[in-house]
Amino acid sequence: MDQPIKLPSFNEKDVEFAQKIFRLGRDNALNLRITYARAEYLNPTMYERYHNIYFRSPDGHGDDNEYDNGGPVIDLGGKVVGMVNDPERFESFIPSSIVLSCLDSWRKYRHFARPHLGMTFKAIELLEPSHVDMLWRMYNIDDGLVVQEVSKGSNAEILGIQKGDVIESINGKRVSTTIEFENMLMSTCKVPSGVEVHIFVGLFHTLKKERSTIELTANLSELGEVITS
Repeated sequence: MDQPIKLPSFNEKDVEFAQKIFRLGRDNALNLRITYARAEYLNPTMYERYHNIYFRSPDGHGDDNEYDNGGPVIDLGGKVVGMVNDPERFESFIPSSIVLSCLDSWRKYRHFARPHLGMTFKAIELLEPSHVDMLWRMYNIDDGLVVQEVSKGSNAEILGIQKGDVIESINGKRVSTTIEFENMLMSTCKVPSGVEVHIFVGLFHTLKKERSTIELTANLSELGEVITS
């Protein structure tokens, strides 16, 4: 008698820094490949999205096997903690919290939409220590997202957000990493595509050395965000 297939379960909590993980894939002969690594959090480059966690192999060198693309990432308990994201280019994976949000959005609305805010960011806790120290000494801030770029003509620019400002909260919730930021944005996307959403951003203006809460209006889009200068 055939045994029922037991589907793997997702770990809803994202992996921690340096946690042991395994990347699964199959080669052309359908042989199972298992690659051991540890989870690493980094600020993304200008070519990457904000929802990635990175692989760090024991020897410090990446394993860019193309057959792992789209495969699951599991923890020591066998639970799925993410999905491999183009290993040849980025050596990263999409964490389970983002995957589950996307699945929920797809079941309800048949799309993966995201509000475009017209900004790029870096997490303070992942900056070089000297930069973190400077922000602490100058502004008494050691947490949040530093604005790197503001798109010309965007609502963010019109409302006075500038490069170097620090985003401390989204809709009243503290934000420390870009993955937290993406999860917060996706929680506002439980509506049909094309709908306008309102997001309240808690901001520290570094030039004025003052805090404010700004209401940003954004449209949901399934396309990647393009920042213009």
